[in-house]
Amino acid sequence: MPILWFFFFSGATALIYEVVWSKYLSLILGSTIQAQTVVLAAFMCGLALGNRLFGRWADRLRQPLVAYAFLEILIGLYALLFAILYRGADSLFVFVGSHLLTHSTWLLLLKRF
Repeated sequence: MPILWFFFFSGATALIYEVVWSKYLSLILGSTIQAQTVVLAAFMCGLALGNRLFGRWADRLRQPLVAYAFLEILIGLYALLFAILYRGADSLFVFVGSHLLTHSTWLLLLKRF
């Protein structure tokens, strides 16, 4: 029964993290449907990619809970470093975006997408 609580809190934490991530992305993209779409697409892509890359491997594990705990620790470390990674991505976004402002062709292409 305690294992079920770990799964419950893991899922609840993932949802909280998803909301925090969407708030961070809304700072870059604005509070738009695009920011929410990026979060949902990244979440679903992560699920699909994880299944594709590790699905068969996970079925052969002798101690799947240990692997699960290890993955949760990695996700927690990533969450702790997310603010630093965000600042780097934001700086890159500003750097690239400021150079695109001088090129009307690139801006026109960006408007089309």
